[in-house]
Amino acid sequence: TTQTATITVLDTIAPNIVTQNDTFYLGVNGTVSILPSTINNGSSDNCGIDTIWLSTSSFDCNDVGANNIYLNGKDVSGNIDSAVSIVTIADTQAPVTIAIDTTIYLSATGTASVTPAEIGYLSSDNCATFNLALSDSSFTCVDADSTFAIILTGSDSYGNTSTDTSFITVLDTTPPVATVQNLTVYL
Repeated sequence: TTQTATITVLDTIAPNIVTQNDTFYLGVNGTVSILPSTINNGSSDNCGIDTIWLSTSSFDCNDVGANNIYLNGKDVSGNIDSAVSIVTIADTQAPVTIAIDTTIYLSATGTASVTPAEIGYLSSDNCATFNLALSDSSFTCVDADSTFAIILTGSDSYGNTSTDTSFITVLDTTPPVATVQNLTVYL
């Protein structure tokens, strides 16, 4: 005699998710996106991995440094596993430093000055937080009617710097103040 039996074959073995640590660099817009394949290091499954995804795939300036990211995998039977990867986000983009040329005028006291913001207002950085500094910003009467090449330096909080040159012309256009006094002259 024969009898029919129903045999159900189950796959209960989760995928073996294997990751690697990696470093990614922010672009000029201050963001970077990564794919699961960039941190996948040979993940496998006995019946094949159906889907693989990351817990986080987009990063910006707030993520600079080490981040724990999970690589998740699901096989064709619905078994899921995950593993952590240390994803380091770095900013190596120097600020875009743009120095404008300008003319400044000595005051009645014989001094004039400029600020980095006046010379570098067109400057920018992918992470928006940067400092500007001038190689020289104060001028006196000895500088009158001369043009100076001044270096504007932009630096961000991650050690990236760039420079540009501004030509600053110093003019003295304040007329002298003539004072008189009455005088009696005898022949």
